[in-house]
Amino acid sequence: YPKKLILLDKDTVDPSNLNRQFLFDKNYISQYKTSAIKQALSSRFDINIETVDDFASEDNLEEIFSKHKKENLFGIVSGDNPNTVQLATRFFCKCRIPFLNIGYLN
Repeated sequence: YPKKLILLDKDTVDPSNLNRQFLFDKNYISQYKTSAIKQALSSRFDINIETVDDFASEDNLEEIFSKHKKENLFGIVSGDNPNTVQLATRFFCKCRIPFLNIGYLN
């Protein structure tokens, strides 16, 4: 499994997430999703998880990914906003970083 995950999102856990997003429970309501996912995964796996509580932008994607060797990167896009999905897709293609789009806006 990966040695490091970087989670980027500014959404918070809402009660409506509990029936479809299995990493969350009622204790995580109102927390940033990145923090909740980090807590849930850290309790199960020995993995380094970095969180960025912000919405994706060209600048923060550039800043995050510039710190790592391109050949060791893989992106996963799970956006609920068409502009965000398009921005991330363009960024990964421009930087030649392989990625999956797993959101419901496929």
